[in-house]
Amino acid sequence: MRILALLAALALLAPAAGAQAESRRFTVGAHAGRIIFDDASAFDDAGFAGIDASFALPAFGMGSRSIDLGVGFNLSASLPTTRYDQFPAVLFDFGDTSFIQGVSQRVTVLEYGLQANVGTTLGRFRVYGLGGAGFYTMRMDPRLEREPRSFDEGAITTYTEPEFQLGAGINWIVSRSIGMRAELRNVTWTGFDRERLDATVRYAQDQRLRDVFPAPVAAKSTINNMRLAIVFNYVPGNAEAASPAEESR
Repeated sequence: MRILALLAALALLAPAAGAQAESRRFTVGAHAGRIIFDDASAFDDAGFAGIDASFALPAFGMGSRSIDLGVGFNLSASLPTTRYDQFPAVLFDFGDTSFIQGVSQRVTVLEYGLQANVGTTLGRFRVYGLGGAGFYTMRMDPRLEREPRSFDEGAITTYTEPEFQLGAGINWIVSRSIGMRAELRNVTWTGFDRERLDATVRYAQDQRLRDVFPAPVAAKSTINNMRLAIVFNYVPGNAEAASPAEESR
């Protein structure tokens, strides 16, 4: 949680830092889009929102084309819902009537880390690739009753594991200070344990009708999620005229 607080503080300070830095070298982006979750994650697809910031490093030439580099951080949040058919059904008996239900829950997912990008300009467009590493944190619905995973552990509702990102995008340079990006990222979650998302309790699980739901997707410890985003790009302190390459940073 200290890492999250630090990243949030950096995000709030980004415009001020950019204004004090050399013109056109600091870029802030606001993301909105959709996450297409791996089937083995047991999540329904969901929307997300986030921010990133990048500091432009000195560009270098490759033949007749200029290549620019950037380093920075990213932070995003989503509220996906688990798929009830990937977990045991629960059975409730009321006299001569029985109810079988699936149980899902809404999970808060935070993703944060460092990233680097490399790109080049084509007129008023910049194409780029990016990669990064960081962590994802899942916080379960605290209102749901949970069984401890072990006698000593107790019921845990928050988990943090490493993640990696790889993607590409295209930036439309609208003006000296504003751009719009379309971006696709593959986000790899490691150390994933789907049982952590099980919101049922053992005493209520259906022990008689085991085929109420089809067999769940095979569990995996490495999950690959696709993230599609539209990004509003802002370059603080960019009051002077700039070339397309400089505008895209």
